[in-house]
Amino acid sequence: MYSYEEIINRSAVEDEIVVGYADAMELLRILRGKTTRVLGWEGWVKYADGSLGHSQEHQGTVDLSLNP
Repeated sequence: MYSYEEIINRSAVEDEIVVGYADAMELLRILRGKTTRVLGWEGWVKYADGSLGHSQEHQGTVDLSLNP
């Protein structure tokens, strides 16, 4: 298990948390029961050239902020 800080430091970008599936699941485990709410998620794809982007196939969720 990794700490929140260790996972965040591995984010692929600085202004969002962009991590792999295992790290994302660990973050959800860490945040469960805390006062932090997860408002949604987006699927990111790392292409063969190393660039990051979004995919129609891996959209993620809509805004979950209104759900208790």
